[in-house]
Amino acid sequence: MNSSKSVAKPLLEEGAVPQSEEAWSECADCPLRDYRFCAAYTRTMPNAAPRLPRLAKDVVPRQNLYRAKEPIRQVALVREGMAFRYVLLPDGNRQILSFCLPGDFLIPSVTVRDTVHFSVQALTPMRLCVFDKEAFRAHVAEDRHAMMSMAEICIGEKENCEARIVDLGRRGSEERVARFILDLMSEMQRRDPVKHASISFPMRQQHIADALGLTQVHVSRVLGRFRKEGLISLAGGTLAIIDAPNLQNLAGGQRD
Repeated sequence: MNSSKSVAKPLLEEGAVPQSEEAWSECADCPLRDYRFCAAYTRTMPNAAPRLPRLAKDVVPRQNLYRAKEPIRQVALVREGMAFRYVLLPDGNRQILSFCLPGDFLIPSVTVRDTVHFSVQALTPMRLCVFDKEAFRAHVAEDRHAMMSMAEICIGEKENCEARIVDLGRRGSEERVARFILDLMSEMQRRDPVKHASISFPMRQQHIADALGLTQVHVSRVLGRFRKEGLISLAGGTLAIIDAPNLQNLAGGQRD
């Protein structure tokens, strides 16, 4: 699956300066305030000196946020919307490595890496919290809670990649799709204190196929069977799991 090959524009224009906490106070009402890195940051925010500056940035679907091997200039945290990390193969096909959900960093290894081997593209309209890279690194180096949070995030990314290797290497197509749905529902509910029974599902069948090593036709067939058997409801970009026990059985049981 081909993807736009235009060079990614910097998330902040040249000369733009992230604002201070006093100038940008949206985090007080942010639903992610108590999630992952934000929880570590906000717990010390009243006493932080200097406070970590940032800007809010809106991006549109299909916008390339990073290109593989280009210098990373800013640190971006997803506040709203979704993106995906991917690599383009020599034959032009695309392999999606993972999806970036609210509360995720687009590039978790930014504290220790200046370039990465993958690209990042917006899947939906997004709102990002953008930090100056050097200021962010200094904050993580000086704040134990922030450092531990980033370490846990990177370890979690590694564990997710290892689980995906098992899915791609040892699970059949129905198992892969069932596991993908269950994992996405679990991750979205983890960010939602209300724990809604349905979630936004903006992925097209081609996105799922590129993430799971399947064809679009195969994904369509599997999703059609899941709907027909009453395992899921998927319509209008909204996903609900109707029969979780049987879907988990198809996925090979719960993730360890």
